[in-house]
This record gives sequence, C-alpha cells and structure tokens, in this order.
Amino acid sequence: MDGVAVVEEVVVEVVEEVEVVERGRERGRRNFAVLLNGRSSLTPMTTTRVATGRLFLRRRTLHFSFLLEGGAPTPASIQFLNEVGEILEQLEPQPTPYEATNSRVCGTWTRLPREYRTLLLEEKLWVALNPPEGSDEDVISGQVARYVGVDTEVFSALLTPATPSADAPPAPQHGLSGGGTAIISVDRKTDSLHVSLVFNGVFGAGETWNVSLRVELVPERALEPVADTIVLPKVYSDVNRGELLTTLGERSLIRLTRGQVSLRIWSVAAPHLALQGVITPRATCNVFCAVLSEPPPDDSASLSVSPPPYGAGWALVTLSNDGTFQHQVFVQGMAVAALKLETRHRRRHREVTDLTSDYRDGWANGTYDRPTYRDLDALLRGRVEVVVQGSGSGGRRLQGTLSPVAVTEALRSRQPVLLASPQVPMAAAVWVAVDSACVTHYDVMVAGRPPGGAAEPLWSLLLREDDHSWDPRYELQKVSLEDEVQGWELFAHTLVLVHVSLSRLGQGVTYLDLHLLPNTSHPNTSHPNTTLSGRVQGVSVPSPCLLDPALFHLPATRPPCTDPDCIVSDMGDLPPPITHKCIIDDGPGVEEKRVVNNGKSWVSPHDRCRMCMCAQGRVQCNDVVCHALACARAHTPPGQCCPVCPGSENLAGASEMCELNEQQHHVGSKWHPFLPPSGFDKCVSCSCEVQECSWHIRVGTAGATLLLCGADVMLNPKGRATVNCSRAPCPDLPCGPGEMEHTEGSCCAQCRPPRSPQPRPTYPPDVMSEGQLRTEEDHRDSILSRGGCLRHTVSTEESPPIFPVGRGFNGGRPTPSSQSHMVIILYENGKEWHPRINTIGYYKCVTCKCKVRPALADGNITCDNVKCPTIQCHEIMRDRRECCPHCVGENSTLRPSRGKKRRNKFKSRPLNSG
Repeated sequence: MDGVAVVEEVVVEVVEEVEVVERGRERGRRNFAVLLNGRSSLTPMTTTRVATGRLFLRRRTLHFSFLLEGGAPTPASIQFLNEVGEILEQLEPQPTPYEATNSRVCGTWTRLPREYRTLLLEEKLWVALNPPEGSDEDVISGQVARYVGVDTEVFSALLTPATPSADAPPAPQHGLSGGGTAIISVDRKTDSLHVSLVFNGVFGAGETWNVSLRVELVPERALEPVADTIVLPKVYSDVNRGELLTTLGERSLIRLTRGQVSLRIWSVAAPHLALQGVITPRATCNVFCAVLSEPPPDDSASLSVSPPPYGAGWALVTLSNDGTFQHQVFVQGMAVAALKLETRHRRRHREVTDLTSDYRDGWANGTYDRPTYRDLDALLRGRVEVVVQGSGSGGRRLQGTLSPVAVTEALRSRQPVLLASPQVPMAAAVWVAVDSACVTHYDVMVAGRPPGGAAEPLWSLLLREDDHSWDPRYELQKVSLEDEVQGWELFAHTLVLVHVSLSRLGQGVTYLDLHLLPNTSHPNTSHPNTTLSGRVQGVSVPSPCLLDPALFHLPATRPPCTDPDCIVSDMGDLPPPITHKCIIDDGPGVEEKRVVNNGKSWVSPHDRCRMCMCAQGRVQCNDVVCHALACARAHTPPGQCCPVCPGSENLAGASEMCELNEQQHHVGSKWHPFLPPSGFDKCVSCSCEVQECSWHIRVGTAGATLLLCGADVMLNPKGRATVNCSRAPCPDLPCGPGEMEHTEGSCCAQCRPPRSPQPRPTYPPDVMSEGQLRTEEDHRDSILSRGGCLRHTVSTEESPPIFPVGRGFNGGRPTPSSQSHMVIILYENGKEWHPRINTIGYYKCVTCKCKVRPALADGNITCDNVKCPTIQCHEIMRDRRECCPHCVGENSTLRPSRGKKRRNKFKSRPLNSG
C-alpha cells in the first residue's frame, strides 16, 4: 500500500505541474504591460512624468492597474486608443480604499468588444492617462504589449530619472525625459532573478548601435550592489527592451519582498541619464479576498457532512509596497478558538502566521509585517488559505482561499456584505457601492458545498427592502438582481435604483437574498432553507442620490418646520414617490397621520377655508375661491367661507345640503368646484338648488306625503337639494381654430392679434454688405446665392460665432445658452477657417475653405492638413501648441514636402453642405 500511495502522489504532482504550465501559457497570452512617459506617447511630449501599467484580459473584461511615481496626481480619465489616436473608450478612475497608499490606479473595462480584443492581442492598443483639469501636467501614453516575463512577474519597479550628480553635464532645457519599468521573475529552484527591462531616454547623442547598458541592484543597509552589463544591438527613441539573469546572494529574496532593493540602469556613455527605482511586489492592484465556509467533506472522516448550524465569514488581504500583508477577517455564527493563514501545495500545509491574537468580537484586523518570499509567492499564486478553527468538542472549521479580486467600482466600499444561513454550509460575499451618477455596482463571490453535490452552485440574487419606520407612501421594493447564475463569482454588474431605494440602502435597511436553485443534475435532492441572507451596511450613497434628509431621519440641514403652510411647501420639494399617495396631518390632537390616494381632496384641518388635494404624491392646498353674487346684503353664514344671498338658507331644511366631490354645500350657495389636480376651476359655476317633484303619494292615516324624485325618496315636502354646474358661455369668434389662443386667467379663447412688422436687423459693417434684409433667412439666401457655404453643427456657446469664421443662427430665433443646440454656420465664398473640436478647441493644424468658384450654385467645404516640412534628426518632438514637429537638441535637415500626403484621419474631404 505504501508503494501505491507514493505512485499516486507522484501522479498527482505531475498533473498539478502540467496544469500550472498550461495556466502559465494561458496567462502569457492574457497578460500585458505598458510604459507611459513623454517618449513612449503617440505624440512625444516634454514631460518628466513616468508611469507603468499591468493589464490582464479575462473573458471579455480587461483588468488594469497603473503604478504612478511619487507626487503624481491621480489622472482625471484613462483613455484606450488605436494606432492613429482615435479614442476607443474613456474611463474615469474610481479610487478604492485599497490602492491609495500604493500609488496605484486600478479598474476594469467590462464587455470589451471583439475587435478591441483583437487589437489588444495584436499589440495595436494604446492607453493614455489624462491629467486633472487645470493642472500643468501633460498627457502621457504608451503601447500595450506582451513583454517577456509579464506572465510570471513577482516583483516590479518603476524607473524614473535619477538625481544628477554635481559634476554631471546640464540636461537640455526642452529635451524628452526618460523612464522605464522592470518586470522581475524568480526561479524557485535557484533563487535567481530574471529581469526584463522596458525603458527609454538613457542614451546620449550618437548612440545607436551596440550600446552597453549597465544594470545595478542596490540593497539597503550599505550592502554591496550587484552590477552587470548587457549590450543592445540597436537603440530606439521610444521603447527599448533588455533582459538580465542575476542574483543578490543570501537573503536576496527577503530583501526584495520587503522593498529593500533598488534598481539602477544607465548607458556607459551617458551615466548622467541614469534611471532608478525601488523594487516592490508586482505592480498590480494586489487585493485578495476569501469567502469562509465549511470545507469540503473529508473522505477519511467517519461523518462526511457535518450537521448545522454552520458559521460563515470573509477575509480581505491587501499587499503593500513594502511587502506587508494588511488583513481584515470577519466571522459570524461560531466561537473562534484559532485563526491562521496557511499555504497549501501538493497536499502539504505550512503556517504563514497566526492571527488569533488579533481576533476580537468577530473581527481580526492587523498587519503581517515579516513576510518571506515563499509567503509572497504563495499569495500571488492563490495558495494562501484562511483557516478558522471553532472551539468546543465539535471542532467546527471554516476555510477559504485568498484569490485576487477584480478592482471594479463595487470595491469602493470598504468591506463586503456577508450572506449566510445557519442551515446552509455555504456563504457569499457581495461588494456594493454607489457612484456619483447614482448607479449601484455589485460583485458576488460564493463558496461552500452546493446542495445536491453539484460541482458549481446555481443561484439567483434579490435585493429586498425591510423598513417600516417611516413614510408609508413609499412601498417596500423587491428587486431581482440576477435571475439565474451558475458559478462561483460575478463581477462588474450594475443596477439603477430610485432615490428612495438608494436612501434605504444608505440607511442599512436593505437586505440581499441569494437563493440556491435546484440542481438539474440532481432533481431529487433537496436542501432545507436554501437562502443566504445579509444586511447591507456601510454603503456610502452620494447626497444627490438621497431623499430629503429630514424625511429620512437624517440630521437636518435647516431649522425644523412647524407651521402648516411651511410643511405644505416642504412637501413640494420631494421627488415623485413610487406610489403617488400622500401623507397628511389631521391637526392638533391627532397623533397618527393618514395616507390618502392620488386625486383625493379634503378641507385643510388647519384652515377651513383652504382646500387640499393629493396630486401625484404631493400635497397642494389652495384658498377657497368664492363665487360673485348678484344680490344685495350678501352675508357669510357661521362656519362657512363664502357669502350667500339673503333668504337662501330658508329654501330647505337645516339638514338639507348638496354634496359634490365629497364636499357639503348649503342650499342656495354658489361656488367654483375644486377638481384635482388642477384645483379651483373658475370657469365653472356650481349651485345647490331645490328640485321640485312631479307627483305625491299619501301614506298611512297621518297623511304624510312622500315625494319621489328619481330613485330617491325623501320626507321633505318642499323638494330635493341638487347640484347644477355649468361652464361660462363663450362668444363666437371671427377667426379659425388655428388663429385662436388662450390667455392665462381667461375662460374663453381669443383671436390672436396680427403680427406687427419686424424691425429690420442691424449688423456690423464688415458682416452685412448686401443692403437691408428683413430676416436672417434672407441673409442666408443672399450668402448662398453668391456661392457661399452652409454647415450644421452643435454649439454650447452662449453666442454663435460671427464672421470672418461664419454667421450662426437657429431659424431666426435665439438659442438657449445653458444647453447644447443645433446652429447653422454660414461662410462667404472664399473664406478660410480652422475647425473647432470639442475636446481641444480650434484645431490650427487643419484649414477648411469654402469653395472659390462662384459659377457653381452649391457650396462645398474642404479641409486639409497644414503641410509640414520633412525633417531629419535623431530625436523628434511635437509641442502641443504647434502643428509641425521639430528636432530636439540638434540642428535639423529640412526637406520640402514634394506632394506626398501623410495618411491620417484629417485627410482632405468634403463636408456636408446641407
């Protein structure tokens, strides 16, 4: 049996090695790096900034991280470009709490189109970092490529220009600065280092062939450096590559792991242009997460599946530049006796560190500050486990493997939400965050033993609100986030919630339910209570995404409102609620508020002479509008708001009243009806009158008379009170319907008055030369008749441009200055101008011209590049304020252009003249 066990272990080791090799080959096709500085940019820039990036393509998602030099501002946006500089995608960085201390900018480009993935794999994709608005920084960009060693990278270095010595020659004032990055792998058998260099700007003038490059590894604590020389057959101005195999001797890996070694490179002929940087762990985002759940059943154990209740938790580890592990662990549902980090490899476990001393009340926060290279290598390879040992005789155990987390916008929250159930041996961690545009982002990680022994869990995700503490107008929502997902993780998904749901999300009264669905391969297998739930807490919701703070039990930013009119006016500031119901206060002495449906009206409990209504969830109140009476000595009865004519109250008994829209009116009264949502309709008059009955019936010996009025029978000998409403008559008009108009406050339409003659416009002398024109349409026709050109464009300026560029108008009417609007630009025959591009303003490197042949009736616009002379020099630079490149630091040889046009996106072309 011992021999069989040995053979089985050898076979397992061989299979694992083959899988590692295959995964490495796949990663090699999916891992990329980029160097960004002035020399590597599409258009060389005179900037000293340097950055490097690492990119990883996983399915249709591109994960990226950029390592910035110290003091560099966070870029305002990240642009992905093609070879000719066209923007394919622009992303705004969303800093997370895990990358700020490491000078990194991380993110993802989700749903990458197939043609863009092809550009990436063919190394035809560029990336640019745009500086913040208003800063003096320049854009830096670089070409994304599969450099040697990027798939097995463990350490990285960002190389920036070294501080020159006192005897170094002065640097050129307007030269292009250098920069570089180092991709460092480790041979685990010999502990030797493979250093792959990507750099530029270290060579002096005249160095082009067979150039010697010195590479030096400098440990701290006054240890001897290790130097070597490599020879480059040819050097380039934008990007150079070099490789080196070296070692630091004893304890070299420990020093590398803890950030105690720096790298320096320089050309033997130009040491004053040296580059240097500190070697740190891999230049990726380095955020690792594990979901803690019941481990898989052990075949050797007598009981393969432990009974409930089950515990759950999650663990988070971030890797700092100095190699330290920042850890955060949360556990619920079990008493913890031990908490450790362990590595596993080939069925052998090794303890990394014991975190038990950091554990308090379900949390373990701290720092592992003495990691070894084996610890770092295991973490980067996904071989570090978090192991939780429960106390008591049962010996319950939780474990989870730390794996790299995709840094999406959901990771802007400081911790995930734990979804668990004491009856299910599974758990899930969900990251939830809300961005400045009020969009909710979420990522899901699932772990444990799926019901029925399935290889992967099948589940759905539901967002559920559970809040009964305030405002019954807003119904509790249940939002289905995912209907059916098979797998262990889900990243970069989004959801748009209404403001009331976002407010509840920020208040911690929202829950997530992950329902484990039946496995189709095991239809007869069931599992009790297959739902994992958790309360969403700690999500920061931007204030513009919230409801009024005073209504959501948040600290008020204004004094409390106690006056009824103030309360009503405050209700007008609310966004439309989900259900259009209204909440009202019935006045003093009534503690419980009432909820009324949309369209209902009532008398204000604070003022009997005001009518209120519920209009789309908002309470609106208006003063009672009284009807004009045509009688003398009109008086207002007690308890009424409007006057009545004398004697009208004697037309019916004291109990006889009219009812309209749930409102009572005395016989003889006249009023304007209150009709939600418009309020009082002054064009309609209603009156309460007595309707006479046509026949009588005598009943019984008492001689009582019953008057039958329709289907109703009343014991009133004088008749029944009824409501009569009519609209005020309007006179016939001598104009057609298209010439009528309604004015505010008038019940009848009126004929529209004839238009007065428009005054003749006046124009500057250099703009108008064709005489007196009545309208701008006349001006347009005059220019076009002389062979001018016309072009439609979108403008956001307060006023359109005027000659000599062009005359802008919008159908003769002024255009709003606060929004973008379509305007028409007119150009005189023969005019020339520079086109305006939204992102950079007037582009002076292109000249457009309106045709110069008056004989043609139509107008054509053509645009051409400014022709630049051909230059010959070693280094070429283009200033963003100039159109043509020029040589750097040396005299150039100019050759006139001989008719060959450069092919670019500004090729001469006709524009739409309509």
